[in-house]
Amino acid sequence: MSGRFSDSGMDSGMDSGMDSGMDSGMDSGMDSGMAGGFAGPGLSGFLEPNPGAQAGLLLGAKFPDAAWSPALRAQIILADFLASGAAWRDIVPEPAANMDFEAGLAAEIKTLLEGVPLRRARAGEIAAQASNIGGAFRRVLGVGATHKPATCCVIAVGMAVGHVVGMHFKWETKRPRPVQVYPALMPMIATPPHASYPSNHALQSTLVALLLGEVIQGPDTEARLKQPVLLELAKRIGRNREIAGLHFPSDTDAGTFIAEKLVPMLGAVKSYRELRTAAQAEFQGITLGGPPARPTLAPAITSKDLLEAIKAGPVAP
Repeated sequence: MSGRFSDSGMDSGMDSGMDSGMDSGMDSGMDSGMAGGFAGPGLSGFLEPNPGAQAGLLLGAKFPDAAWSPALRAQIILADFLASGAAWRDIVPEPAANMDFEAGLAAEIKTLLEGVPLRRARAGEIAAQASNIGGAFRRVLGVGATHKPATCCVIAVGMAVGHVVGMHFKWETKRPRPVQVYPALMPMIATPPHASYPSNHALQSTLVALLLGEVIQGPDTEARLKQPVLLELAKRIGRNREIAGLHFPSDTDAGTFIAEKLVPMLGAVKSYRELRTAAQAEFQGITLGGPPARPTLAPAITSKDLLEAIKAGPVAP
């Protein structure tokens, strides 16, 4: 058991470490890096004894788009989206049948209990996705602040817009978390301090997947098989929140439904369309080839096989 948890810990550590590293590199790292790079820390002695006498001003400069933190640039587009008049508050996800009825709640809790055996195998990715959904999508496409920065910003926009919209509907419904309905479910990680419906992990990940699908299906690329991969990733992220005991399946369904409605609303925002065009240009020239040869996988070792090996004793050198 300790070995399995150790593996999960390594996976979680590597995932969260890489994700946080990318986030820090894109946000605080880039912010402080740019400040340090422009300001030239430690050069005060160079300016003495007569500061201001060394050179003239450089006029006409503009802060480069690619140097913006994706998360901060996403806030600009979020503000444009909220000011656009888009009727996102009027989205009506199909209400969960079990919100008020015992039979429906019992059926959904049964589904969550059936997912408990998957917790150990998915512990690493559940822990990594708890605080960093965007990192999973960046790894799939191999994007970052210095490589395809516009695409990286599209991911940040999906996260920012999805967060605000999801919180609105959570406040409206105030649905209890599964552990409030059935404490014996024992979620495997801390339950977030906001309502259950809809699942923001499902909403944000589906929105990001759909927005990225528009990026990679731009006019100059045929990489269309990427979108099913992205949507499968979004589906897995939403399902992982159910396995962890944090969301009802109907929370996930509602998040997915809302995300699909948000895509055309975002497409009507000028600043987002400009970003999407820049992101599509980053995939210019990429074409789609055939699939790889089908891999030959090693057979799974069952508990019975392991027991037989133990009984047989060590293998002779």
